[in-house]
Amino acid sequence: LVGAIALWPEPTRHVAGVGLILLTLCVTPANVYMWMHPELFPNISPAVLFWRLPLQVLLLVAIWFASRVSSTRSWVYSRL
Repeated sequence: LVGAIALWPEPTRHVAGVGLILLTLCVTPANVYMWMHPELFPNISPAVLFWRLPLQVLLLVAIWFASRVSSTRSWVYSRL
């Protein structure tokens, strides 16, 4: 949650984005393990275990986009 909140102010946006991307990449092995061993997680559907991986890629793209600092966006925020 702190990383998501840190995306809001421009001075911390880049660092927050890097941190959130690293955190998301760090949990990837756990998601792959769960997908490869669904019998260890009987309460979770194998389909859910599979779709977590593509959704994680989408999450990485969303974090990257949200943590960019563009000149247009900076101009808009400076006018608020």
